[in-house]
Amino acid sequence: MKPLVDLFILMALPLVIGFTSTKKTTDSQYCNSRFNFCMEYPEDLFSKKFESDNGDGVHIFSKNEDMYVEAFGSYNVMNWTPEDIYFFLGDNLKGDYTIVKELSHHIGDDSYDVVYRVDDELRYYKSLLQNNSYLTLVISVPVGMEELLNSLKNEVILTVNI
Repeated sequence: MKPLVDLFILMALPLVIGFTSTKKTTDSQYCNSRFNFCMEYPEDLFSKKFESDNGDGVHIFSKNEDMYVEAFGSYNVMNWTPEDIYFFLGDNLKGDYTIVKELSHHIGDDSYDVVYRVDDELRYYKSLLQNNSYLTLVISVPVGMEELLNSLKNEVILTVNI
């Protein structure tokens, strides 16, 4: 009987080890039913969440409020292309801030992404056209934290629910 018990323990051991050694996820998620999208973000960095009153999106700050992520949707009532939205964003930033310097951009058929230096921030914007709306993701970190921004571009994930 003891060999049978030992065999059972040996067979169950990988399951126990698997359950106890799995990495706990620290990511949190915000979902928006109005525009059918979700955003995953690292909860250990961003914890102060403010959802918009009209249901368009969310703004989540770091603990000391020097970084943030945003995700929001907007109806595309003007039937803009990603290129139109990209130029509109750039013009608005230049009108509102002292330093606005574009560091990189890419414009596709149904999306664009751009990185700006905006005063003392590095900001990453990504917009996706979806049906008759566009979804926008913004990540902001202090100037000098380029590596963190590049890492967050892969960690903060915007997904469209169809």
